[in-house]
Amino acid sequence: MIAYTLKQDDDGQWSIRCQGRILASGLPLDSAIEQAHALAHTERVDSGRPTCVDLTSAGTDIPVAEKVKPAPAAARPTHRRSRMGETINLRSSLSRAHWCGNFSCTEQELIDAVRATRSTEVGEVGLYLATRYALESFDVSDAA
Repeated sequence: MIAYTLKQDDDGQWSIRCQGRILASGLPLDSAIEQAHALAHTERVDSGRPTCVDLTSAGTDIPVAEKVKPAPAAARPTHRRSRMGETINLRSSLSRAHWCGNFSCTEQELIDAVRATRSTEVGEVGLYLATRYALESFDVSDAA
């Protein structure tokens, strides 16, 4: 499997790495995720080899995407996927329920994540929710 890794640089920006090489750096997180997905997709289509995209946070690799082979047309989901820049409408109970289902969180956890990130952007809130347990259990003394 060919792994594309997203890693936060010292300046707070993100880099994309693959097989020990830095492919891109100085990117905001949403751009880094988008570009890593595109690189992994191109590699999978060109070589036929499985690919994955991982995010390294607090010393832990968090899977973002893994593609072994393209799904047959009949098996592809018919629901709409979220787009980069899509936002969560906290005023809509339907929107809150939709995103709570996607993120496997309670409504209060969703609201807390929006407050913590100061954003309603789906990618940012989703990343926060996906990494919150690793961040909550992270001990700064272990990093030194």
